Amino acid sequence: MIKDENFGGPADLVITLSEGRIVSRWTPGNKLGSSADEQQNHSVPHSRQYSTPDYMSEEDRENESDSKPLLPATQEETRTGVKPIKDEDASNLESFAFGSIASRVYRWYIRSVGYCLALCVLISLMLMQVSRNGLDYWLSYWMQNGSPSPSNLTSPSVEYIGAHSLPLIGALYTPPVVETLTVGPPTINSTNFYLSVYASIIGANLLFTIFRSVLFAYAGLAAAATIHERMLDTVLQGEMHFFDVTPLGRILNRFSSDVGTIDDGLPFLLNIFLAVVFGLLGALVVTCLAMPAILVIFLPLLFVYWSVQRVYRAAARDLKRLSSIALSPVYAHFSETIAGLVVIRGLREEAAFRATSCSRLNDQTRCALASLAASAWLDLRLQFIALLVIVGVVVVALFGQAFGWMDVSLAGLAVIYALMLANSMTSLVTLMADTEKNFVAVERCRGLTEETPLEADVGLCSVVVPRRRQLSGREHLRSLEPPVWAGVDASWPRAGRVVFHDVCLSYPSASEVAKLALDGVCLEIEPGEKVGVVGRTGSGKSSLLRVLFRLVPHLEGPAIDPRLAHIKQLHGATGKVTVDGVDIRQLPLQILRSRMLCISQDPFLFSGTVRENLDPDGSYTDDQLVEMLVKCGLAAEAREAAELLSCEVGESGRSLSAGQRQILCLVRALFSRVPGRQTVVCLDEATASLDDACEEKIQNVLASEFASSTVILVAHRLSSVLRGCTRVVVMSFGRIVEVGSPRQLAQDPTSHFYGMLRSRDLPL
Repeated sequence: MIKDENFGGPADLVITLSEGRIVSRWTPGNKLGSSADEQQNHSVPHSRQYSTPDYMSEEDRENESDSKPLLPATQEETRTGVKPIKDEDASNLESFAFGSIASRVYRWYIRSVGYCLALCVLISLMLMQVSRNGLDYWLSYWMQNGSPSPSNLTSPSVEYIGAHSLPLIGALYTPPVVETLTVGPPTINSTNFYLSVYASIIGANLLFTIFRSVLFAYAGLAAAATIHERMLDTVLQGEMHFFDVTPLGRILNRFSSDVGTIDDGLPFLLNIFLAVVFGLLGALVVTCLAMPAILVIFLPLLFVYWSVQRVYRAAARDLKRLSSIALSPVYAHFSETIAGLVVIRGLREEAAFRATSCSRLNDQTRCALASLAASAWLDLRLQFIALLVIVGVVVVALFGQAFGWMDVSLAGLAVIYALMLANSMTSLVTLMADTEKNFVAVERCRGLTEETPLEADVGLCSVVVPRRRQLSGREHLRSLEPPVWAGVDASWPRAGRVVFHDVCLSYPSASEVAKLALDGVCLEIEPGEKVGVVGRTGSGKSSLLRVLFRLVPHLEGPAIDPRLAHIKQLHGATGKVTVDGVDIRQLPLQILRSRMLCISQDPFLFSGTVRENLDPDGSYTDDQLVEMLVKCGLAAEAREAAELLSCEVGESGRSLSAGQRQILCLVRALFSRVPGRQTVVCLDEATASLDDACEEKIQNVLASEFASSTVILVAHRLSSVLRGCTRVVVMSFGRIVEVGSPRQLAQDPTSHFYGMLRSRDLPL
């Protein structure tokens, strides 16, 4: 699949397509076909673009294959859509926390809920439990002091305080029985009074329970929304290098699995756990007030359960962390497989990708299976402890019945309450461990927000600035109007003069001998000048634009020594870059990037219609949009352009061709211009994947719409530089080796640009 029909290469037959139809067939040797005359009209045939330039030295030829790629490996793989099937680099492993969940994680979750809302939840829990214990107390008080039965018979009045809430009370404590005899008619009013109070307490308990449930549901949603917003804000403001070294699946895992746990699993378990805790505390308080001797049995039993859960919690936490980490490669491999499905099927590599997917799923399933085994280990021991408690109560009951100090009814009640106590303690231990496991998701989300390096803004350009200063500085900048900051008015840049002074750039690398991406670059671009930047892959062309838009950290100080930068872990750009005399380090990122335009090689479109992509804010009329679409060649007439506005572009614009997406991004850039401002326009190999017709359309738009703007064209195709640039900059290994007029350099046999043209058989 080639875009230039003159580039036949080793093909036996070349087929030319136009508008979905075959228009000609010819061979590279004799160009047989129906449109031979059309083929002869093309002036100069292009040779293979992968040939080695003649002007390169022997050392350059040897280092051609070892040169540093222009973009990190992750981005290069993203362009092809398929990632090599290999293990993750050991230097880029996902971080793994050890030990118990830190208290700062719980505090972070409470802050996400909101202190006021969290306090309301606790108050509702206490009110619910107080009303429940009050219900037990009032029932006991009613049975002891209320009206007797109307039969004038002896009726026992039993003191019953919280017996249903705390087991074993019946076996350990025999309530007093007072026999009374009614003398006279029953007091109906007294019965109604006790019944009305009892019903009121039931209503209050029901109201507090509903209030607690609603508050807890709202608190869980508020915490999940706040955490998701913090994560999204962090990712959107993260440094570009973070996305180069962090697999996409790792980020997707945080936003899908971990956020899903915070949305659903954590609030559900935390709600039940707190209800059980408050229920046991309320029962213990009431029971200890009535019979303090219960602590003699309860405290040793609590110690046994606590000892067992400590062993389980340590293993369950780490297994949950391992399971979450093992899920990231699954997401990464799945997303990469979907993105490169066409290439995978074309190369018939389905079996290899299926095997890799099964291997990563097995790794994650192995962790999940180990977690289930640990849970079974806990259940077995908790049930064994419960069995010992029940056996002990049964033995005591049998001896009590044998010696005559416990009847059969109390013995049966003691066994039932012992079983209830064992179930309550088992539920408490299990819920506590499972809740802590789910807090691993909060720990991981907090790690993403705290460990992701943020782009430094004004006054915060050093990578050693503490995170709190970065956040406080960003909040301060949001409160300032753009014209007030640093003396930059609304019309900046007025002229569009760009100056690079002694700019050096170092990317993070695992190698100590890594070279600088930019090494002492000095370049002045005059207002309204059209400058083309050329050079082979890895020469530093796109790095210039990264520095200009501050996509890399700008460090204070002299030029970076590569070896020292690797040792000190200092990576970024040094030197000075000014636009109309304003140092870009002194500008907020929002102002810097909104005042200049950049069109990359990989056009990005949002899912939606063409109209929504061109004018998201609805600031322009349909007539203006139609006029620009016709002018840029996306539509032949106004009616066709009007229909195009309502067309869906699909995910990432997949329903459009590469050329249409590129032109659409150019049209969107045209609408983002501000009248009266000389815009700096940067094109990063924007025409590399286009055919000659689409490239000519873009060049015509640049010539007509950006006639007075400063244009920086990073190009791999030299024809675009010859056609639309007034000056060319040749780069090699991060340095500028040649600057001049394209026409003059093309006529100089000693120039580097001449050698590049000759190696590609372009007209001189």
